[in-house]
Amino acid sequence: MTQKPEFYKSHEEVTPDIQSSPQPISQEIMNSLNDRWGNMPDNLWMRGKKILWANPQAEEIWSSERRVRNGKTAIPGERWRPLNVLHLGREVARVRKGKPERISGKAALELSSSMTRGITEVTENTIDSILHSQLLELEETGISENIRGGHILMSETEVVPVWVGGKVTIMLNEKEILIKKKQRNLEIFSEDKS
Repeated sequence: MTQKPEFYKSHEEVTPDIQSSPQPISQEIMNSLNDRWGNMPDNLWMRGKKILWANPQAEEIWSSERRVRNGKTAIPGERWRPLNVLHLGREVARVRKGKPERISGKAALELSSSMTRGITEVTENTIDSILHSQLLELEETGISENIRGGHILMSETEVVPVWVGGKVTIMLNEKEILIKKKQRNLEIFSEDKS
């Protein structure tokens, strides 16, 4: 049988979470994400400029009442304390000045299946070209001229996050590019191996 706490603390009496701990995503940012990329998954959190995708249990833990001092004191939920949570889930996107900036390369494939905007379908050759050169002219990709910022190029077999400005730049680090090249049996030049 669980012991009832002797004391209850209010939200004001409890030390708040550290600023760098993950927090549930605000409705305003969620609306911005949905406007930018279409249907985004549930269970999104923010930590600084990162948007994280966690499992439903994260919300249960965060919102539940905690017991401290051998169960004698109850503190309200909607916080991580006394836990010290620094990382949660998978990074799916970045925010800049309160607006969605770009999709993370690690989450691009999973998110692309639910996204209804922010994706351009391309050929396998276009994917190969951007993996080799890491930079393409806008016309080479078929991306509309009025699109700027984070975007996804999707072929039948691959999903690649890009940044659309005057040109289209791949948004993967060198190791991720090297892995994708090997997966696609593309030629790897000596500078790729560094």
